[in-house]
Amino acid sequence: MHKKINTVALKALFEFSTPEISDALDACGINGYLNNIKPIGNVKKLIGPAYTVQYRPISHPPHQFMQASNYIDEVPQGAVIVIDNNANPSCSVWGEILTHYAHNKKIAGTVVHGLVRDVHLLEKHNYPLFAAGITAKTGKNRVRITSQRSSLSIEDVTIHFNDIVIGDSNGVLIIPKDQVEKILAMTQHIAINEKKIIEAINSGKTLKEARETHHYDRPWEGES
Repeated sequence: MHKKINTVALKALFEFSTPEISDALDACGINGYLNNIKPIGNVKKLIGPAYTVQYRPISHPPHQFMQASNYIDEVPQGAVIVIDNNANPSCSVWGEILTHYAHNKKIAGTVVHGLVRDVHLLEKHNYPLFAAGITAKTGKNRVRITSQRSSLSIEDVTIHFNDIVIGDSNGVLIIPKDQVEKILAMTQHIAINEKKIIEAINSGKTLKEARETHHYDRPWEGES
């Protein structure tokens, strides 16, 4: 049985930036930053459990029209759709109808390892979308879904179904679902520590003195 997602911890994490959480992941030895995936349009922060989708190219022209995205009927409210299209430069796997439907279903947002389109409509739906880039070309009859709710490997980051996704203007992070409380605690330590360092600098200490006093390299240890 999967561990139930700690919604209180998610709300607490949502108050921090991805750089703060990324430092916590580094301190815990977890690779969680998705390189080359950036916010599309005006940035809207997102957090939620991952609903994973894998696409692959269609090797031969299909004999009939290929639907590429009906999986969204199964995505629960509050989830973040994470799509791996293998950074495919030939087509989009997200567009207007999906944005409209995801907004109506109260899906938390979408992260695409690949291209998206119809981005001029994101503001209309106030929908968070992160991707590797933009195109006008559809994925219909070009790619197909090969799995849902399975593990993905994107930019050397392993993403399991229901791992936690958080994104903001600095990019997207993945937090293993069984590490949420640990990462939250470490993030809180780091945020408090960095505030103390800034206060020390403002009081006249050098950066070196402030960092040494507050264990910049080991923020969980407290002051000297």
